[in-house]
Amino acid sequence: MAYYKLLIQVWCDWDPVESDLEEIGRHVELGEDAICTLREVVAVVDRPQDIENEAAMRFFGGEEKQLWGNAIRFALTLSAAFPR
Repeated sequence: MAYYKLLIQVWCDWDPVESDLEEIGRHVELGEDAICTLREVVAVVDRPQDIENEAAMRFFGGEEKQLWGNAIRFALTLSAAFPR
């Protein structure tokens, strides 16, 4: 299984500090006050041990699998909404 690090750039016309990733994704998907202008894979590794981020390593080895599924769904939604 591969693990991907993504760089996603979103422009919006509101202060996203109080928004979670799901809310921002909904705005992008619906084209409401937000647009995704960049989606780029910046790193790919084959093992979680090769991830150079402690929080991400814990994430893939622990109980947060459901959140990862949500992140994948969000990325796929962005891919469908903004094909290259």
